Parts: sequence; structure tokens; C-alpha cells
Amino acid sequence: METLEKVPDEKVPFIGLRMIQLILELHQFHREQLAYQKIFEEACLELQRTMNQRESLDSVAQNLQMSFHRFRKWFKTMSGQSPKDYQLSKRMEAIQRDLIGTHHKVSTLVHRHGYPDVYALSKQFRKLVGMSPSEYQQQWS
Repeated sequence: METLEKVPDEKVPFIGLRMIQLILELHQFHREQLAYQKIFEEACLELQRTMNQRESLDSVAQNLQMSFHRFRKWFKTMSGQSPKDYQLSKRMEAIQRDLIGTHHKVSTLVHRHGYPDVYALSKQFRKLVGMSPSEYQQQWS
């Protein structure tokens, strides 16, 4: 059976002090992570709120007091996707909700969701969802 070496008595106060330092550093790190999480949640809400506006990404970055490049990199680190892709996925979710159980025509959703025309909406919807908006509506209605 192996025995553990006894820590010399003169090192005990040092080890105790180091443990306190590590606990304080861990606490500070946790507080910073909570702050980043709160900022991230605010960024997500702002991206959702402005998802149909053209200049929204720059304005969200400015509101968070970050350059666009830094915001994009930070957001991708936090979420795994770029702010633009995040907005696009939320926009598609909103369009899908509008199509399910309703008889909305795709043309009525174009401007509501920030697309210039039916073609642009349909093309992007098909690319991301795998079917046209009208096919999706038929399937889920």
C-alpha cells in the first residue's frame, strides 16, 4: 500500500493561502461568465427584435459597445453560429410559425419578415428548410 507524503508544517499556511486565492479566482471567473451570459442573452433578444431590419447587426454591436468584428467573433464563440446565421434561423422559425395552421399567402409574409420579394423568401426558405413555403404550409396545415 502506498503512503502519501506528509506536507511539511511550514508549507501548510502557504497551501491554505493558495487555496483561498484559487477559490477567489474561481469565484471571479464565475461572476465574469454570468456577466457574459447576461450580455449574450441581451444580444440574442436584440438580434431577434431587429431580425427584419437590414442594419441590425451593426447596431447590435454598437449597443454592446463592440466593433462588428469583435461582436461577430464573440457571438460565434458563445453560440456556435454567426449573428447573421442566428438571425436567419430565428427568421425562418417565425415564418414557419406564421405558415403552420394558417392560410397566409407567402406574399403576405414577405415584408413582415424583411424580404424584398417572394422569390428571395422562397429561395432562402427552400435552402434552409428543404421545401418551399407553400409545401411546408400544406404539410403542416
